Amino acid sequence: MEYYQAFRGSPWLESLLKLDVVRLAAIPYTDSTSAQAFTPLQCVNRVGKIGVDDDDMSHVLTIHVELDVEGVGSRGQTVTIRL
Repeated sequence: MEYYQAFRGSPWLESLLKLDVVRLAAIPYTDSTSAQAFTPLQCVNRVGKIGVDDDDMSHVLTIHVELDVEGVGSRGQTVTIRL
């Protein structure tokens, strides 16, 4: 939501969202209870395209994400967020 508010209407929005998904798939997080390091998106091998479509009239943000998922292959999914 922070990215959307700060970069709405900017060509930077899609790039920053993609960078954040790459971060979640690549940079390990250390769990304080088990002391194990893992990435939040453990099964994502590659982040493809991120597309954003917002509709001011209906207050809906639609994000299309294309990922290469381990054992599944290339996957595309659309997520709709009501603002």
